[in-house]
Amino acid sequence: MSEPKLPRRGFTLIELLVVIAIIAVLIGLLLPAVQAAREAARRAQCVNNLKQLGLASHNYADVNGVFPSGGFKSRQQEISAPCGGVHQSSFLIALLPFMEQTPLYTAFNFDVQYDGIQNSTVTTTGVSAIWCPSDPPAAQPDSQFRTAYGVTYDMRYSSYKGVAGTFYAVARNSSPGCAVFAAQKAAATGIIHLYSSTPIAAITDGTSNTMLIGESAFGKLPPGRWDWQWWTSGNNADTLAITLYPLNPQRKLNNPDFNDGTYMGINVGVMYQAFSSQHPGGGNFAFADGSVKFIKDTINLQTWWAIGSRNLSEVVSADAL
Repeated sequence: MSEPKLPRRGFTLIELLVVIAIIAVLIGLLLPAVQAAREAARRAQCVNNLKQLGLASHNYADVNGVFPSGGFKSRQQEISAPCGGVHQSSFLIALLPFMEQTPLYTAFNFDVQYDGIQNSTVTTTGVSAIWCPSDPPAAQPDSQFRTAYGVTYDMRYSSYKGVAGTFYAVARNSSPGCAVFAAQKAAATGIIHLYSSTPIAAITDGTSNTMLIGESAFGKLPPGRWDWQWWTSGNNADTLAITLYPLNPQRKLNNPDFNDGTYMGINVGVMYQAFSSQHPGGGNFAFADGSVKFIKDTINLQTWWAIGSRNLSEVVSADAL
């Protein structure tokens, strides 16, 4: 006589749905934690990048007596076009020897334009220390760049810019031979701006209270804006930004058109000139004492102007213009 068969045990549909629901809840709880951990790691790497840039800036100042210039023209252009033309190499080029990138620095030709064929090797070389991990588009080359000679090659970008002050005092086409240059440079409030030559002694607010270099996320530019934030360019809005506009203005303005935005009554492309970050709640900034601080989006605008200037009185003066 055969033994009776035992009933086969399995999940009911309700039990299966409960298990799936529990798994979904656990995944829902786990994913934010994983994303937060990844963002914390990216933010830590961003802080490390800015520390490297800050240390390189101080080493540059030790050797040259001043922090690196935000941009200047070639000698030929200073003579032929003192109030025209474009500025040349960025302060990031000047920092290369102090970032273990001496071969790249020596490959750059300061006698010709930064975007000329002679400098294509440097321009097309990516430098990971100037890419924030939370800003991945900055690390991607773009082949849409075409030189004046009709040659197309990959342009590389930066997630960081020098703090030029509350506004661009020195016009992008101005140089020492231009009649208005002296007044423009005198009105400049930041540490790194066009034709800057700022010694530590000129930072009268104190180095721990004055920003030197900050985040400006390339990935927050409108789609297709491959022609901004070129890492070798010393022009305004490429490797220089201002604090006239608040940090991360796109989080504060209602549907701004950054190609032709309006802020504080000024019709400008705000996003190209402002500091911004992909980190939630604010951005990282290297200060003139070598420290790196996270500045919140909620910072008071008066305080924001103050830490973007070498001297608070200059901020007030610039604001009154």
